[in-house]
Amino acid sequence: MVYLSPEYIEVMYKVNQLKSALADKIVEKDFLINYICMDYKVEYLLKIGTIEYKKMLAQNDAEKLRRKIQIVKELETFNEKEIDDMINEEFKDAQEVQKELFEDINIAIDYTIDERLTQEQVDKMNADYLIIVQSWNPAINENLSKEKQDLFDNAEKAYKEGNAKLLHSYVKLIKDEELIEQGEISDLKNLVVKYQMLCKATDSVIQAIKNSFPYSEKQMLEDELLLEKRKSELNEELENANLELKKLKKEFKELKDDKNFV
Repeated sequence: MVYLSPEYIEVMYKVNQLKSALADKIVEKDFLINYICMDYKVEYLLKIGTIEYKKMLAQNDAEKLRRKIQIVKELETFNEKEIDDMINEEFKDAQEVQKELFEDINIAIDYTIDERLTQEQVDKMNADYLIIVQSWNPAINENLSKEKQDLFDNAEKAYKEGNAKLLHSYVKLIKDEELIEQGEISDLKNLVVKYQMLCKATDSVIQAIKNSFPYSEKQMLEDELLLEKRKSELNEELENANLELKKLKKEFKELKDDKNFV
């Protein structure tokens, strides 16, 4: 029978405790990124993003037309198509942002149509993922084999995609084993330091996620008064952008009538 000193047992307990805490934090982080934030992003895009897109469209069209008027004023004759091509090149970055928002809105619409996991399925999936993280996550497990690292990558992908069935099949591959194999107490103490640092780093990532879009919109999305206030502000900005665009179209038409164009 191997004798384990009280200090060794205490350090090993601390390692296991920190390893379990780190696994919980990793699951919390990944769940935030792949599910909670995705839900908030979809809700934001459908309730706010559509108005933002219309406003962006009107503002971009107004800026392009303002630039077009500036160019045409300096010319005696002009080729409208050539000017349009030049302006589209100047504004390609803004148009790319506009395109990305449009695509995000379409993805959000598809996301709400797709079959969603039930709360029971989500809870089961998180429980399975926690077991996998504890056993195969390279950040937690020292000297993990290439095979198990590949298995973890596949499990992480399955979690992101909500493939609960595949996740559960991975859990079945995990055999019961001790969390930490017997080793030198100095190695265990190093693991304590490592896990403490990783816990702190993961906490920072979680906080950064909560401080960023879309999680930062949580309060507004969950408060009907704040939501309606934001919609009202955006609709007012959209109306102003459309009025400015209408004014610029009139100005360009008058300018065009005074110029020679081909």
